[in-house]
Amino acid sequence: MENTSIPFLCGGTFFAQVYRARKGKKDANEHAKGQKESLPEPELFRRLISIYQLTDFYPNDNTLKSYTTFFKQCQRNRAHFIKFDDYDKRRNFREDIQKENSKAFSSMVQFIRDYIDESLYKQLARNLLGLIQEDSSIPTDEKFFIWPKWVEKQSLITRTEINLPDLLLGIWYYIAINRYNENIKGADTYHSWYPVSYEKYEGRVGADIKQELQVTCSNTSHQSASASVLDGENNQSSEKDYESNNSSNTEEKNYSKTQIIQNATIVNQHGEKNIHINHVDTLNI
Repeated sequence: MENTSIPFLCGGTFFAQVYRARKGKKDANEHAKGQKESLPEPELFRRLISIYQLTDFYPNDNTLKSYTTFFKQCQRNRAHFIKFDDYDKRRNFREDIQKENSKAFSSMVQFIRDYIDESLYKQLARNLLGLIQEDSSIPTDEKFFIWPKWVEKQSLITRTEINLPDLLLGIWYYIAINRYNENIKGADTYHSWYPVSYEKYEGRVGADIKQELQVTCSNTSHQSASASVLDGENNQSSEKDYESNNSSNTEEKNYSKTQIIQNATIVNQHGEKNIHINHVDTLNI
């Protein structure tokens, strides 16, 4: 496998940090006594896939369990299983997250309230910002869609006020678009976090995020923001194959225009005589 940066942002490393912030997790002693997690990994994975697909995702239980492990530990890409390689699903996801009534946003809010420990909101946000900051393969001017606009990496990692659903959704979208088939590149990162045991996390990602974070889980952020900010430069996607739109450019060149001039004065010169009209209510050209 080619050398990759450590840490590396991908689906597996993102999921590993989300899973660490879950509710009701057991400590090492409880695991040693045979106690199982009250919130299994496959259910979190299934819900994240459902958010991306904009519909409930119910695969075979045995398949989901094995695929969750492979995905989290970055042993497989699993783009086909999640449908990250489906252009139409990626496009639908992109269009949805930019709506005020985004279905994916509502689902992410509910996901956080159901599964993420509120006392670990800051930890999760800090670790994800640190993962983005320390991933040298992400340029400083790379953009993430954090509602309601595109935000460059350098600006994102210095934020102090964060709405967790917007952050998770923006990173999940970035992965779906830019790293949907690069999950195995996160294997070295995952093993650096769990060098001895899959139950003992030893990572330090996020240590350089020094600012005091105010992290909330609000379902009103989309309602309070103006849709007008989605116009212009902020509405440019980082998905290269989706930016091309030659047909619309052709249409723009060919369409006819109607210009209306109010209170026009007309001078019509023909031969030796001039006709001067002082006032016309409306002139259509």
